[in-house]
Amino acid sequence: MPSAGERDRREPGSSVLVDAFEFEEDLGEHRVFKEPIGVCGLITPWNWPVNQIGCKVAPALAVGCTMVLKPSEVAPLSAYLWTQVMHEAGVPAGVFNMINGDGPVVGTALSKHPEVDMMSFTGSTRAGTLVAQNAAPTVKRVTQDHVVVLLLEVLDIFDINVDAANIVSVNVFHCPVSPATHTPHTHDQHFRIADIGRLILR
Repeated sequence: MPSAGERDRREPGSSVLVDAFEFEEDLGEHRVFKEPIGVCGLITPWNWPVNQIGCKVAPALAVGCTMVLKPSEVAPLSAYLWTQVMHEAGVPAGVFNMINGDGPVVGTALSKHPEVDMMSFTGSTRAGTLVAQNAAPTVKRVTQDHVVVLLLEVLDIFDINVDAANIVSVNVFHCPVSPATHTPHTHDQHFRIADIGRLILR
């Protein structure tokens, strides 16, 4: 199963990749069978919640894995809606499961659980390290995609009314990053990312 950062290349049909994938491979005197890994623990971040959930859940479903999703505790509503969609779509009970809670408690329990066969994690390096450590005693397969923190250096020549759209479009909407700003003390236009967002939406 790909990590959350990998793009879904199955467009426009979601079954194209699965239909073309060789689950059996002949190697002369040997034959390799590629089977579902089993129960997947999926931990998703607060940013791009539906995208991150879809990038983890869809491949697991496509190859026949069951899963337990733990969305970010600060952005759980998208996961609630996703769970409702799965239920209304008729996904059998027990195939897709969701559990809420924070990383130190629920994420740790999921990573350590002996009946979870694989962990797919997207988030900070600190939390990803803990996931790997907690998964190690049960020799789980672990895939990770770490969020990038982008530092925006705002210089004196910056024109907030002209350049704000480019910053938001390029660095926020199109990249899985957590932006932060640093404004030199000599700059008299002090603002936050939220201020830039309001400019774009006005």
